[in-house]
Amino acid sequence: MRRFGGVCRTFAAIVIGFIAAGPVYADTWVKAESEHFIVYSNVNARATEAYVRNLEKYRYIIGAFYGLSGPDTQPEPRMKLFFLKSTSDLKQVWPDVPSTVAGFVRICPVGIAGFSTYEGDAVGSASKVENVAENTSQHIFFHEYAHMFMFQNAQTVYPRWFVEGFAEYYGTTKILDDQAVVGMALSMRIRQLNSNGTLKYEDILNDAPSTRRAGSNFYPQSWLLTHWIMSDPARKQAFGRYLEARSTGEDAVKAFEAAFGVPVKSLSSVLWSYMNSLKATVYRFNNMPEPQVSVSPMPASADKLALWDAGSMSCIPQAYKSVLLTRVRKEAAEHPGDAYAEGVLMRAEVQLGDAQKALDHYLAYTAARPDDAEGFYRLGQIWFLMSRQKVFAAGETYETQMRKAREAFGKSYKLDPLNASNLNYLARAGKEGPDYPDDNTVNAAYQAHVLAPAVRDYAVFAAMLMIRKDRMAEARAILLPLANNPHGGASTERLVAVVEAIDAGKSKTEVMAILSAGAPKVEPADDDAAKAGDKT
Repeated sequence: MRRFGGVCRTFAAIVIGFIAAGPVYADTWVKAESEHFIVYSNVNARATEAYVRNLEKYRYIIGAFYGLSGPDTQPEPRMKLFFLKSTSDLKQVWPDVPSTVAGFVRICPVGIAGFSTYEGDAVGSASKVENVAENTSQHIFFHEYAHMFMFQNAQTVYPRWFVEGFAEYYGTTKILDDQAVVGMALSMRIRQLNSNGTLKYEDILNDAPSTRRAGSNFYPQSWLLTHWIMSDPARKQAFGRYLEARSTGEDAVKAFEAAFGVPVKSLSSVLWSYMNSLKATVYRFNNMPEPQVSVSPMPASADKLALWDAGSMSCIPQAYKSVLLTRVRKEAAEHPGDAYAEGVLMRAEVQLGDAQKALDHYLAYTAARPDDAEGFYRLGQIWFLMSRQKVFAAGETYETQMRKAREAFGKSYKLDPLNASNLNYLARAGKEGPDYPDDNTVNAAYQAHVLAPAVRDYAVFAAMLMIRKDRMAEARAILLPLANNPHGGASTERLVAVVEAIDAGKSKTEVMAILSAGAPKVEPADDDAAKAGDKT
């Protein structure tokens, strides 16, 4: 049994600022913080703390298999999550969410956030890790986090079926104390395999259009193929040979047959036989640190504003923006002098309304809090948006406001170098001129992509700058993982066309024309990004 080490870092609680005299707390809302997660919850504090502990352990476990857990791992941004009482809460963020959805992840230019509902304790009364019950909402987040882990750490480009299969393989992980069972068969996937029409594995390997149709068996079959590979050391080595052959342009089916020694026409029967004897593996992580979690109450104004704040920070549909902004303005007015309510209102004005309305607030806020990275990020965002919208404060011009935006983003970066959105804005605010983009602008855009490789807008913008600098190979490397996006769609097909154009040796002008046709907007919150980030 492989053993993994690691260290534990203790973080002090960061309490949201309340009004000084007699704070009034929400009936249920709490904020739980750990090393890698910030969780807002209207479930009870005990369940929330247990949920965050499980998330930290899952992050450690998946990283341990790839040597990415322990004291030498690189720092990364903390992820925001919302742990909710019921599916009706999800509608505050996604108004049209289907009633069958228990959770989803929003991957947006202004940040990444996960939303899941409480379906009972993830551990319950189980005495053995194998007996821990399935938990759909936890599975959804584990699945999505596995995607993010792959995007963040992959040293190669994986085929679309393995991207999805990898997330399904680790997404079913069950955890109890220092043990984890990995590779469980999710009952839903087994039902799909037994009831849906089977796809040809030749089509799956070749990423044929039939594999992208809604209701197809692409997900369960990709999971089964991945499980078959991950369960055997020899097949893992064969998979490495397959990837190497595939990267050189060899036909996917021929590469698979040469690497694994299995005719693809026989693969379905091989995997069906494997499924009948499929087993998961129990691991013990003797040195896994005990996660340190702090839980603090949120103010009474959070009862409604917490989820509306999350909505304004995510890529909500255009038609919902004015509705949400009206709700935030009305509710914030019910809490005069409440610092949390005022902060939610100001963020909503920046994202959904009139950014200039928040200017005086953030000028005063940053003057009083010169060490607050978030404040300078918002101030820079305001100056940037006002400039692009040709709204000028007294005595200001486009150039002076954009310079102030760069200064604010620069201060925020020094205080918090892990804010990918801040770096993306810093790059977009780059000084224009004949030498645009300069190295600093390119580096900022690329670093935003490195910190949040799952955000399509960051990747596309960084690639655009690389192409303008004739760095075609680097642009291709940035776009290729997104071109393999299992969720597909028109934006993915466009990125496939860009990669093909680069491979064909097309000119910078020709490649830019293809990419610019789907380039992200300056202040992105498009529906494509929202759809790409959802997993139900």
